[in-house]
Amino acid sequence: MKTIEFNNKQYQCPENWNEVTVEMLIHSAELSEILEDATMIAIMSAYTGIPVRELRLNNLSAVQEIMQCLVFINEPYKVVPDNSFTFNGEVYECEIELVNQKFEDWVSVQTCLYNFREEPYKALPRLIAILCKKEGETLEDFDLNERTRAFMKLPMTTAKNVEGFFLHSQNAYKSLILLSLTT
Repeated sequence: MKTIEFNNKQYQCPENWNEVTVEMLIHSAELSEILEDATMIAIMSAYTGIPVRELRLNNLSAVQEIMQCLVFINEPYKVVPDNSFTFNGEVYECEIELVNQKFEDWVSVQTCLYNFREEPYKALPRLIAILCKKEGETLEDFDLNERTRAFMKLPMTTAKNVEGFFLHSQNAYKSLILLSLTT
């Protein structure tokens, strides 16, 4: 993160995708819904914490440093599917075969998807909290809400890689089902 000064205040600005958190990503999506014609302002505000109004009312020259810092957003992040990650010194892992997940996990995932059906982008930290656990853990072993809040601080790259694993695994599972139905 780069420290920048804007309107005589100091802010932190990410310089690459690894420095963008899930929380920033979700906040950016929320602001983008409100600022439909000003997505760049939404991203700048969400990623730096600078109020939208201050960004809107400043000259282009005043936001130049922020735009230079955020130049990485012009290159979409390339997902590398992964079923494990380390966060705050702890290793979290998702079952490689999603069909081997516990039934309670499946029910929790379905409930999460239903609860966030209007804003599915908000479901990601909870889905990761449900499906990625420390070795030997079950949902009964931790506070799901607390872990979801903690995973809001995950680097966006980690969350997107795990999401990529989920999507890849779901597609492979669906293909196997379709294949078994046709043979």
